[in-house]
Amino acid sequence: MASPDTSGHFVLTRRAFMKAALAAGGAVALPITAAGREILADLGLASTSSAGPTPLPGGPYFLGNRYKTAAALCDRIIPADVLGPGAAAAGAVNYIDLFLSAFQTGTPSPLAAGLVSTTPIYLHGRFSGRWAFGDPDTGQPGPTPSPDDFETNGVIQFLDLSPAQSLAWYLRLYGTTPSTMPPWVTSKATWVKQVESTGGATGSPATIPGAQNLRAGYQQGLAAFDDWSEQNFHTPFSGASQPEQDALLLLASNPLLGAASQNGLPGLPAPLPNPVPPPAAAALFGVMVLHTIQGTYCLPEYNGLSDKALSGQVTWASVGWDGDSVPLGNAIYFDGPGSSGPGQGENAGFGGAPGNSDKVFVPRGTAVEYRPTSTPGENPVAATLGNFSALIDALEKAGAIVKTLAQS
Repeated sequence: MASPDTSGHFVLTRRAFMKAALAAGGAVALPITAAGREILADLGLASTSSAGPTPLPGGPYFLGNRYKTAAALCDRIIPADVLGPGAAAAGAVNYIDLFLSAFQTGTPSPLAAGLVSTTPIYLHGRFSGRWAFGDPDTGQPGPTPSPDDFETNGVIQFLDLSPAQSLAWYLRLYGTTPSTMPPWVTSKATWVKQVESTGGATGSPATIPGAQNLRAGYQQGLAAFDDWSEQNFHTPFSGASQPEQDALLLLASNPLLGAASQNGLPGLPAPLPNPVPPPAAAALFGVMVLHTIQGTYCLPEYNGLSDKALSGQVTWASVGWDGDSVPLGNAIYFDGPGSSGPGQGENAGFGGAPGNSDKVFVPRGTAVEYRPTSTPGENPVAATLGNFSALIDALEKAGAIVKTLAQS
């Protein structure tokens, strides 16, 4: 809980902060800047350095010599702190490298390395093997372990994609036009033919709406971050200090700050030789924030990691999530003793009966939840001004807000 200290301010504990954020209906995001680090320190949540990730077997697959740049960006977007490990420990950069390597042929590729079963887009289900089947009487793990459908003999199992899914994801990653479609996209796709026919009298190929070319965005954006860091600090982004990296991220997140930063940024001498972010770096920043969050808190198999050591559990616990608790954390239909239904009578199978195959019986049982799939914490409380007073004071100290007293 939040409690007053001797100066009259509130001390905001980790649990109170998380409860307030959850009660407010969303996540509370702190700035990833030097000022943001000071705020975290004031709250007792100062970031700590973390060991850098290593490429997956046979990798990096797509990132190549920009792997360190991408890893450093991920680490500063979600740094390690006392709440738990950050993006580096979770291997978020490998999530990005694996995802961007989809449909990549030759070597290096995750398929050639024997890491994945097929194109790494959708992980196979149903069960991860991290939880046993639940005991319906206690809601706790039972004696029967669930199978591991996510991984077989060290090979992470992904789903095969339909031609339409393959085409959609290929366009998102490669931004290609119909004239350069890969061989697995056949002429059976009617809408592809229709788009091809819109090239006009000039005969120029038509671009399919929605194509993004994320791979090119990463290649250009990571190179731009390195060049920009060289201009300002005479080192690639991965070699810059944490305050220097944070300064570039702050500017990339809001290019308008460049013109206002001539007097310097927190923790850095003034002025920066080039405070204006390159367009490619500014364009990549928002994409990398999303992918870093996904890579930090996703199932570890999406990062190319084995689940044998429950590698995601510590990261998940830092945000108050239990993880993928299926089959324990799920609701099942139950019509046995104690339910409102007739037991295993006509409800069994929900289908037809001998001699009356068209009859469908109406279920009369109940749904029993073995265990919630996610618990935000016991007895969440509504957020109050007291919960956020320490945060408000720190924001004022950092110059982000100005508090005023009401005039009577």
